[in-house]
Amino acid sequence: MALLYHYNNNLTISIFYNAYSYTKKKYVTKIEAINLSSEISSNSDIKIEKVKITYNDNSEEELNSEDVIWFSSDNSILEANGGKLVSKAKGTAQVTIKSGIAEKVYDITVK
Repeated sequence: MALLYHYNNNLTISIFYNAYSYTKKKYVTKIEAINLSSEISSNSDIKIEKVKITYNDNSEEELNSEDVIWFSSDNSILEANGGKLVSKAKGTAQVTIKSGIAEKVYDITVK
């Protein structure tokens, strides 16, 4: 019998056969947004379609941006949700993307 458990882009595979068992855990160690610029224009929306994640076994996968957590350090300057960035005012905000234990912070300037 094999069990597959997938939560927050972390994967656990367990295989049981008679008295033997094997478990392998695969988890995200690195995440990065694809084509995210450090500057955007004021009063604009941009959509980041994909993020790249790297697992503990160095395998990589591209995910839709909606499949990871996005947030902004200052929603009055820049909102971030599901890969969509909406500029509100000029300034600088940090956008964080997160999956499992991996996260990456980007400084974004709204001009």
